[in-house]
Amino acid sequence: MFKGNFSFRTYLSTKSEKTWEFFNDINNLVKITSYPKVNILKHEGTREGSKTELQLDFLLFKKNWELTYIEVKEGQYFIDRSSTLPFPFKRWEHRHSFQSFDEGTLMIDDVEFESYLPSSLAKIILYIMFKSRQNTIKKHLT
Repeated sequence: MFKGNFSFRTYLSTKSEKTWEFFNDINNLVKITSYPKVNILKHEGTREGSKTELQLDFLLFKKNWELTYIEVKEGQYFIDRSSTLPFPFKRWEHRHSFQSFDEGTLMIDDVEFESYLPSSLAKIILYIMFKSRQNTIKKHLT
């Protein structure tokens, strides 16, 4: 098993309140994820202890992904944790942070993970995923 940390920063020209509101609507995860297709099976809200269950459609197969919100600080950050993940990940803890910056928001994604692949390869997968989301997020929030 390989362990790693990954960080990705996105500057958005929208106020942090609007950015926070966008990311607290689980339906927006569907909008910003181009692949795999995401279906929401269950969402209990974004608060400590609540759970979300997603189904990821990889065309040839589907994989359920359950996550639990372990920490939420309204308007600033939330952390989700999962151990039911698609390959190559075995464990995932993702901190979504939102910081006011000039007239916009600096959004920081920090992921601590365990992977079946070397962490350098897992980081490439994460970079591709977050870069794709970054482009879509900017279209929705600007």
